Amino acid sequence: MRQFEYSKFCGNAEIATIGRMDVTQPKRVVVVGTGCSGKTTFSRALALKLQVQHIELDALYWKADWTPTPKDDFRSLVKQVVAPETWVMDGNFSVVRDITWPRATTLIWLNYPFRVVAWRALGRTFRRVFGRQILWSGNKETFSLAFLSKDSVLWLVWKTHWQKKREYSRLIEEPVNNHLQIVIISSPAEAESFLQSMNQK
Repeated sequence: MRQFEYSKFCGNAEIATIGRMDVTQPKRVVVVGTGCSGKTTFSRALALKLQVQHIELDALYWKADWTPTPKDDFRSLVKQVVAPETWVMDGNFSVVRDITWPRATTLIWLNYPFRVVAWRALGRTFRRVFGRQILWSGNKETFSLAFLSKDSVLWLVWKTHWQKKREYSRLIEEPVNNHLQIVIISSPAEAESFLQSMNQK
């Protein structure tokens, strides 16, 4: 397996480099994780550290009134945004994985326990609903969408958390992804330490 736990990276500088890629200076990074693992917040911070563009797939996908971008248009947009030499991208969209992962040099998996993402999901939902937070394309989460809908984030986190963990465990082992430097981060504290270890360009 070409992965290493972040705690090992911290404790042994000799494995900070795998092949010719240095994890302290990744070029094109895809950040994945189960729902509400904090992918966007982490990615924004990492992009700022590396002084590169941050790409949020949700922002490309969702139009006004929660209208999804048609598949072909979405794929076309993603092909355009991954063309540059450096970026940090977050999102779990499998429909563009064949575009994003082959182009990436590094994959960071925020592999947090369910208790962490569940607590974050609840807090995020309350902030978005009762704080009337404006999201992509001017969208807002309503009480019914957040708590009563089959598309509720709380329900999706419960339904997909373990499924996503199994999926990413399998995907990072596939030969087609051998080119990727894979970093697995297991807690918010590790994520913060990883960000602190990044050297600004």
